[in-house]
Amino acid sequence: MTRRTGYGRRQHRMAAMQRGLHHQACARIPQAVELVQKNAETNFEEAHKAASFATVSSLGILLLALAGSALAGLVVARQIARPLAMPCGSPKRCPRGPDADGEVRSRDEVGQLMAAMKGTLEQLSGSCAASRHPHMISTASHEIASGNEDLSSRTEQQASSLEERPARWRN
Repeated sequence: MTRRTGYGRRQHRMAAMQRGLHHQACARIPQAVELVQKNAETNFEEAHKAASFATVSSLGILLLALAGSALAGLVVARQIARPLAMPCGSPKRCPRGPDADGEVRSRDEVGQLMAAMKGTLEQLSGSCAASRHPHMISTASHEIASGNEDLSSRTEQQASSLEERPARWRN
């Protein structure tokens, strides 16, 4: 029986130790819960700050990309519009003569358009040059008018002579 009693005492001591440990653990649970809550709040605040930073960074990158796209669009538009400005502006400069500095350097579609426009403008420059000298136009028109009058009088003479011939043949 002594054996059982010794074994029971050990069990009893172990159970008492377990109860003491259990009591200590239960006393520390509110402290552990409070520590976990503080850590969760800190983590939440850090996550919120990180999310805010990511949002602001994304918006900044988006604005930079938008500005870069707009700048690239302007550069491309100028690259296209500048060569087209020469042939479109040249007719306005026609009275001064063809463009001396309007060399066609581009070999793409815009360059082909410019070359065609330049050829057309060079052909029209002769007309523009004549319009700069109205006395030449006046002289030429007088010469044409006198030539027309001469031709008209000769045509009338021939017509009257043709009318006279059948009358002579009948007599």
